[in-house]
Amino acid sequence: MNEDNKTLSLIDPKEDLGQFYLETRTEVVQILRSLNNHADSLAVYFDQGRNFILTSLLDVRPQQETFIFDIGSNDETNNRLLKSDKLIFVGIQDGIRVQWNTTQAAKTQYGGSDAFVAWLPQTVLRLQRRDFFRAVLPLTTSARCHIPALGTGREGLAIRDISVGGLCVIANDHFAKAQTLDRFEGCTISLDEQLGDIRQTLEVRHITPVPMRGGKVQTRVGLRFTDIAASDQARIQRFLVKVEQAKRALVDE
Repeated sequence: MNEDNKTLSLIDPKEDLGQFYLETRTEVVQILRSLNNHADSLAVYFDQGRNFILTSLLDVRPQQETFIFDIGSNDETNNRLLKSDKLIFVGIQDGIRVQWNTTQAAKTQYGGSDAFVAWLPQTVLRLQRRDFFRAVLPLTTSARCHIPALGTGREGLAIRDISVGGLCVIANDHFAKAQTLDRFEGCTISLDEQLGDIRQTLEVRHITPVPMRGGKVQTRVGLRFTDIAASDQARIQRFLVKVEQAKRALVDE
């Protein structure tokens, strides 16, 4: 049984996409762990791309060179997947396409339930056609976005990802009702104690409801900096470097 999801179609192999491949072990583990924590959607193709199931990454185990992913809803389809000698994974994360290949999967147990295990890929295609590098922030980060017009208070909004061109925040109830192209003046982006705060006017670029485990829905709002100074861009760049260094340190542990 096929499960239809047109947004997760395979990326055309004829495209010249060399610049978008991640080839180091650290990068591969990092992107799969990121998808493990917060992929918008993920599919695995088999039977030479003729069939696929919707799935989710359950665990990434660099020490064993493997990753674990969820089984599908149909036993016959799951059995066909197990017989396939090539699997192609396609995921969406904040509008960015991610794709990788691996060899035949095996059945395993995870958390007391059936699951699949497969070898880590050698490379991952991350199709990020954006003008700016964008880093997804760890859940433990203290970075926050304060929008006075929305009553975000001292706590502020958690920042999902950030670049020198803008950021994505986890919306509160008020912000979830915002509209594309709405503008908010006098906003403060608090990076960390060393880099301090950045004051900006923010423009809403997209509003994306994301289904989470347990039936909850998280609303993410993409925001553009309308007129950011070069000095503030430099501070964000330094912040991005710190975030990436911290991620690599965790992978190497």
